[in-house]
Amino acid sequence: MARTGDSEAITLLWQLKRACDASSDNDLPYIHFSALLGNQNYRDSTLTAASTSSDPAVSELAQRILTLAPTGSLLRQAGADAMKPGSFDQTTEFEASLHTARKRRVIRSALTGATVVAGLALFVFLLLSRLNNGPSVDEIAGNLESSTTWKAGKRVVLTGLVFVEPGVKLTIEPGVTVLGQPGSALLVANGAEFHARGRPDAPIVFTSAQPVGTRQAGDWGGLVLMGDAPTNIGIGRIEGVPDNEPLGAYGGQNPDGSCGVLEYVRVEFAGFEISANNELNGLTLAGCGAGTIVRHVQVHSPLDDGVEMFGGTANLRNLLITRPGDDAFDWDLGWTGSVQSLVVQMGRDVGDNAFEGDNNGPEPDAEPRSNPTFINVTLVADPNAPRAQRAMTLREGTAGTFRNLIIAGFKDEAISIRDRSQALASEGQLSISHALFIMDRSNRRIDREDPEGFDIAAWLNQPELQNQTVVNPAYLSTALDPIAPYFAPDIGPALAAVASIPQGEFWNRGARHRGGVRPGSADSWLSGWTAFPPN
Repeated sequence: MARTGDSEAITLLWQLKRACDASSDNDLPYIHFSALLGNQNYRDSTLTAASTSSDPAVSELAQRILTLAPTGSLLRQAGADAMKPGSFDQTTEFEASLHTARKRRVIRSALTGATVVAGLALFVFLLLSRLNNGPSVDEIAGNLESSTTWKAGKRVVLTGLVFVEPGVKLTIEPGVTVLGQPGSALLVANGAEFHARGRPDAPIVFTSAQPVGTRQAGDWGGLVLMGDAPTNIGIGRIEGVPDNEPLGAYGGQNPDGSCGVLEYVRVEFAGFEISANNELNGLTLAGCGAGTIVRHVQVHSPLDDGVEMFGGTANLRNLLITRPGDDAFDWDLGWTGSVQSLVVQMGRDVGDNAFEGDNNGPEPDAEPRSNPTFINVTLVADPNAPRAQRAMTLREGTAGTFRNLIIAGFKDEAISIRDRSQALASEGQLSISHALFIMDRSNRRIDREDPEGFDIAAWLNQPELQNQTVVNPAYLSTALDPIAPYFAPDIGPALAAVASIPQGEFWNRGARHRGGVRPGSADSWLSGWTAFPPN
């Protein structure tokens, strides 16, 4: 039998998380909701910290919860509340959503019984769409077990984890909007086919199902593509998926395999948190091979990383990542693909690294070694932001080639190379060349002193690498605009000292400039299909 007060405590704990997320009290810890429900020690320490917050909305909620004195794990009770019979009384967003999630028989849930599914909002959305003759709406819950097409003009609502099963093809036509409920995600299993090819005038948009104006990072899970290309752990399991889910496996021995097609696609407000250090990203490619096509994709305002690569050989081109909650582009487990024409705009108050590159933490020399190639990249962050951010953190045995870069701003050191990756840099297996570092003032540093003794500044300043530093606060001002950024640099420095583009079908050999956007270009590959909604 449920303990008296547990249902109220669960509701208040959810309200506390939202209040902390919105609070201006910088001393508050980030709240992992699953841990808050399931771990007594974590809950007690979080409530103690929140109860003394300078934000009265936070402290009053925490004190109310402390008086209820919830004990033990509340995850089971969260699920039990969802199964209670009775009327759908609009008590709170959290309680109503739990009831609705169970009523729809969601087969797989990212948070087991604790998923927050805003069922009432979905009901109102569906009703208003029909009354106002809006786009037709399809609600998708459970696995896709037969091939299907989401037609142009449709709105598709995802509830829970939706897997495209092996042998099944999902086609998404231009102009489709896919709305993710909290706790939902679209996961394309190894062996499935996925074809999402939008157009500049009709991009495919994956976004939050919450009303415009209330959307935020982490409203839903994101998009996950899994394949059978090599990793350095053999067969892996995707983060954020239950351990007993067989469709969450990736990796194999097929470097030329395909995880599908993504073209002219936006992914917004994704990255649902499963537990501490276990989150879905905006876009995840796990074991995806060189046959995968990813072109003209924007990931905007994810809770965790914008794009994460788990091994594989996939190549990406014309990629924009804006306002990531953690890292913009993250790779590990032996990814050996390439990226051309990438732009990253870090948020002022969120985010850690533009690039976080690893090979394999426990085994930094595991093969295949992470060894990506990046050419034509712009990484920009506010040098006066309240958060310390880096352009690149390269560690745990990653190698890599980085050419024709613009790295602008960044409050912390621009480049950090750590542990085993320092030796790879000294050996020439990790290199950064033909980079333009743009600062807001002349006394900014590219690096800080490294306690391990590796002098990054001296390494970057080797004459043959042709790296350059300039002061240009005007560029930072336009590139950091949160609503209408302009990333094209001045023509002069961006055209000087440019590395040649490799041969091969993937590469655009006409992009002979530094940065991800052609200098002086008012109309670039970003025009027409990208967007920067604040919420």
